[in-house]
Amino acid sequence: MRKTLILGSLVATLAPTGMLADEARIPVFQPTTITRPGHYILTRDISVTSGTIISIQSNDVTLDLNGYSLRCSDTTSFLIQIPFGMQNVAVRHGLLEGGTCGVCSPIGSTGSGTRLRVEGVEIRNTATAVGTVTRGKREPSGSRVAPYSANSRAALFTLSVAQ
Repeated sequence: MRKTLILGSLVATLAPTGMLADEARIPVFQPTTITRPGHYILTRDISVTSGTIISIQSNDVTLDLNGYSLRCSDTTSFLIQIPFGMQNVAVRHGLLEGGTCGVCSPIGSTGSGTRLRVEGVEIRNTATAVGTVTRGKREPSGSRVAPYSANSRAALFTLSVAQ
């Protein structure tokens, strides 16, 4: 009885705070929308047939793919979508495959631009690997890009918006 009471108290204490991965990283294990700053970590491969897998709608987000992959069999979906104007977003260490765009910050909004870092990410079988509209910095580093086809010339693009 005493062990059950202690375990029940521990679960009741942890449940309202949310469970965090090691080092205060927030686990991601299914398609999701990130709305708060923080360090997020993929805990398994995620495959979908259509739709955006991860939408980052907050400043100051690091998404560590942790060696796992995001895959989409649809050729019109974004794998990772970042609304225009988000600041200090990083995507690291994993595989993005399929869809129309690996990491995308769509065109058509006004604002201060998107600051995006893509590090150690392999992106393949997609029309556009990394696409962003920016007044800030775009710093792809340590990434390998394999375009979708010989007709895909937009492996990496940035459209600068006049200030």
